[in-house]
Amino acid sequence: MNRKGHETIEHTADMGVRGWGENIETAFEEAAMAMAGLMADIDQLRIQRRIELECSEPELEDLLIEFLNRLLSQIDIEESVCIGINVLSIEHLGGSYCLKATAGCIKREEAKERLLVEVKAATYYGARVALLESGIWEAVCVVDI
Repeated sequence: MNRKGHETIEHTADMGVRGWGENIETAFEEAAMAMAGLMADIDQLRIQRRIELECSEPELEDLLIEFLNRLLSQIDIEESVCIGINVLSIEHLGGSYCLKATAGCIKREEAKERLLVEVKAATYYGARVALLESGIWEAVCVVDI
């Protein structure tokens, strides 16, 4: 297994996303990029602007779902397509996990020929965030398409 990456996972009516990396931040980034790859062919697009994201939740699985849904909401509001994500930090503070990230985006209108499917939401079905025996972090969930 590569030390970082992402993939989509076939699921009965929806699609799973899985990200992994040497730290939890990379696993979350890669899960977000798997989701972004479902939504558009993002290869060779250039970032035009950045969206800042912050969220906090008591459990890591909750944080993953909130992060992905917050990303979906923000790119919808901004009428954009996410083409890059940088999770700056995930910290455990006062009983909650706090995430800070930036998403690199391009206007949806400028990527319209590359749009694929609409992801409606990240769901709790199959959601897990874990440190594997190999020392690699994994972030997994099913997204509603």
